[in-house]
Amino acid sequence: MTRIGNVYDRRDVQTGERQARKLNWQRAIRQGGGTMIGADINAHSRMWDPRCGEQRDVTFWENIIDEYGLEIGNDDRPTHHWARNSEETEWTIDLTLAT
Repeated sequence: MTRIGNVYDRRDVQTGERQARKLNWQRAIRQGGGTMIGADINAHSRMWDPRCGEQRDVTFWENIIDEYGLEIGNDDRPTHHWARNSEETEWTIDLTLAT
């Protein structure tokens, strides 16, 4: 049996909290295989984005990946493209994670 989850880790504008961080991850992730997570985490890390300059909001997600031995399924292509003031930027803020 495989457990599939979808996570959108956005900051609540009123409280500043991130709801995905309140989840019982130990219960959500099936150890020994069988968990896949598609996540829009809105964080920037060199762990999953080699183009990342300034890391932001990474500690929680890097710890979850390490603690549960999650594998990152991304292939180094950016998942977010943004252009402002004639400046284009590419980031990887969406992840596929699996046990």
